[in-house]
Amino acid sequence: MLFKTLQENHERFIALAGYVLVPVLFILPLAGRNPVTTNYTTAINEPGSSPLFFLSVPAALIYEIVLFYLIGLPNSRTWKLRCTALAVLTFAAIFIPYHENPDAVSDIHVLCGFLVFLLINSLLFEALQYDAKLRSFYLCGLLTVFLVTITWMAVSGLSEILYGSLLSVCLTALYIKQLRGCNS
Repeated sequence: MLFKTLQENHERFIALAGYVLVPVLFILPLAGRNPVTTNYTTAINEPGSSPLFFLSVPAALIYEIVLFYLIGLPNSRTWKLRCTALAVLTFAAIFIPYHENPDAVSDIHVLCGFLVFLLINSLLFEALQYDAKLRSFYLCGLLTVFLVTITWMAVSGLSEILYGSLLSVCLTALYIKQLRGCNS
């Protein structure tokens, strides 16, 4: 009885965090800015940038990386290694500055961001291989993010918010389904 109550509360907390709290954490750093012209990199590189960024976006990303790690597929020998690489590359992409005038540091920032995107998609598609509805939801969301990016011809804050929120919702739904499948 007590275990079932703890399990139900755990699922509610995870659902609240993944469906509501994490998307809000992705919105907070760009509050008061135009999310079409300002992205996270611009916000973090501005002099006197908000400490809110340093609290909210890393917390949201840690939540997502931990969920990736917890979802870990038993038949994948490299899952934990790829999750560790994802964490390192994600924080490198966040904290390596991007400059308006291209230089080697900006190229490393872009490379880390691209590798993060590839790793996320490889892990997610492997995890979603047996869940057609959730995979379709992710692909539709990814198409929306792509169209927003193409519309503004840049990775805008809006596309980053949409993608971070999409990833949070998909990972949360996948983790809750995994919890229910294992504990039923």
